[in-house]
Amino acid sequence: MNPSWLQIAHAEVGQQEIAGAQHNPRILDYHATTSLGARTDEVPWCASFVGWCLEQAGLQHPRSARSLDYAAWGVPLDKPVLGAVVVFTRTGGGHVGFYVGQRDGQWLILGGNQSNRVSVAPYSPGRMVAIRWPAGVPLPNAVAPLSKSGVIRGAVVAGAATVAQIGAGILDQPAAVATAQGWIREGTLLGVVLGSVALVGIVWTILARRAGKRAEEEAQ
Repeated sequence: MNPSWLQIAHAEVGQQEIAGAQHNPRILDYHATTSLGARTDEVPWCASFVGWCLEQAGLQHPRSARSLDYAAWGVPLDKPVLGAVVVFTRTGGGHVGFYVGQRDGQWLILGGNQSNRVSVAPYSPGRMVAIRWPAGVPLPNAVAPLSKSGVIRGAVVAGAATVAQIGAGILDQPAAVATAQGWIREGTLLGVVLGSVALVGIVWTILARRAGKRAEEEAQ
């Protein structure tokens, strides 16, 4: 499922500048979420658009009309994921928008002020400055957590705790098996590793209990 802010951004596709003295009131709404608060739609508005979408989704943003300020917002990612905020360099400054895919080696970006409108346009990954993700928001389930996102650390801690409980024989075996199998079915490297270790722990627990029971019977 698309992140909430990306759904909001999709709904804005087609908004565009109005030539002449008039200004698109929607673009002025985008500007209103920044500290600059520009009053015309001729002022570069890609950062204003990103900030407005994030704000509509209830997320914090830099409140800046400067695209490069997003390079220090949120948490960094090593690779783009659906809905990630990507910052690029371009002549005269920068650009920022939402990652929505790839085509012919180019990254497809849903953003504002792309040919003076909200649209999806290709950008060279060689011009990428930063890939960012909202702090505290889990990454999409279909994408493996990335090392710098801060998400993987929580998964490791939770997984390690569960494996330790399994090894100690605290968890009920059927429930523990289901947990381990669920990790493996995720298909991520972390899930496979944790699931495999958990299954080994389950087997060890069962064998240890049988050995202990046998020893008790022989001692009687």
